[in-house]
Amino acid sequence: MLKNYPNYNFFREKIIDEENKNIYYRKKSKKLKELNEIVEKKSTTKFIEYEIFFPPKFPALKINENITKLKNLKCIKFKSGILVEGTVLKEIVFFSPESRYIKKNRLNTCFSSLKSIVTNVPFSCFIEINNVYKDDIVQFEFAGVDENDVVDILSKPFMCSECGEKLYRALKEKIIIKISIMLLRKKTICL
Repeated sequence: MLKNYPNYNFFREKIIDEENKNIYYRKKSKKLKELNEIVEKKSTTKFIEYEIFFPPKFPALKINENITKLKNLKCIKFKSGILVEGTVLKEIVFFSPESRYIKKNRLNTCFSSLKSIVTNVPFSCFIEINNVYKDDIVQFEFAGVDENDVVDILSKPFMCSECGEKLYRALKEKIIIKISIMLLRKKTICL
């Protein structure tokens, strides 16, 4: 209806010019700040089962302490998700019979000493996320192993010919790794 009025185009152009000037001044007077926006949060669990062999000279009589940690975590971005790679650091403190005491005393008791072995077990898991871009940032929210999620089973038993105790050549372990990540994307805002 306004089109029928005289000078309609003149006023319309004037309004558009003033709006553009206001937008220009708003952009010029405000500061730009770059923030990281959380695009998506994802969690996953990874079940790992492996076997650790004790040194042949030091079979295990009993496990004293078992420490499990994650280390060397890194993320590789793909368009369809994130590949998380790392290693499980495993420290096992165990009792091993002392052969020098067994040979000298010939007693029914088994003298033992504390031994320790450290091993690294590599792992990887894939977390599916749609539309991961090259400039996105991946941040770990949580990555670890709960002590309640570790099951240790002594394996490959044999009887010690010297003391008659049951000794073990290996340790089978089952653990659950829990990983939680955030995908961040840079966003520019006007202040």
